[in-house]
Amino acid sequence: CEAVKKFFKAIVLALEEEIEEESDRDVNEAIGILSSIRKVTFTVHMFILQKVLSIINILTNKLQEKTATLGKASNLIEGIIASFGSLRTSVAFSELWGEISLFLNEHNILIEIPSLVITNFKKRFSSESLMMASSIDHFFNLNFNDSLHFINHYYSLINISKECLNSEMTVAKNVVVQNIGSDVNIDITNVIRVLSENQTVFPNLQKLFTIALTIPISSATCERSFSAMKKKKNWLRTSMLQDRFSNLSILYIEKDMSKNINSNDILNIFADKNRYLLLK
Repeated sequence: CEAVKKFFKAIVLALEEEIEEESDRDVNEAIGILSSIRKVTFTVHMFILQKVLSIINILTNKLQEKTATLGKASNLIEGIIASFGSLRTSVAFSELWGEISLFLNEHNILIEIPSLVITNFKKRFSSESLMMASSIDHFFNLNFNDSLHFINHYYSLINISKECLNSEMTVAKNVVVQNIGSDVNIDITNVIRVLSENQTVFPNLQKLFTIALTIPISSATCERSFSAMKKKKNWLRTSMLQDRFSNLSILYIEKDMSKNINSNDILNIFADKNRYLLLK
């Protein structure tokens, strides 16, 4: 490990020359070795292995002495065990990671995992999408001014008036506050309940609220539907009809609501249905 660290640049240079010349069959092996030693994992493993082997080498030299016995080496063994124990601390790892970082910077080896994570985060969560998500959350709370970014993006597409929308949001918010008794804990379910009871009263708010619910940036619960389909309709249930499959899927996807259903009410409805065998 010490030799690889010391002559790392020379090793890389020799492998690159071997690849460029393409003079023999060892080119493929050179490409594989060069790709491996340029990975962060190789450097981390090399430093850890060097640390471990350097400590073990002390005990090895002691036990290889002609007059060495296990009894004489007992104190040394206990010291080595304690040394390994001290390496399993955050302080020791921070020191080791500092050495690894210097080596990586010196040889221009990029830490790909954090870079890849950062790139994907920036790609998936751009400033525009985060701003839109925040604006939609404010819209769900019926805050007109804080949700203007979302409103300005869609109001012209569905041909609604911003002035009328502002008035409708104000009135709807007051109705929700009266229903729940507070303007702090306004929940989307309370807003949906008010809109469903007054569909013709808030036409502009109804249209924009429908769009806000369909934009997949407000919640990740939509992933439940895919996992539910795999669990409900597997190869053992291929003959299940679509209506039954849809009903079971809704019960599973909306399990937070279905848990609150009284099972006795369902049994009573089932028992009251017409049949030859009376259940009640």
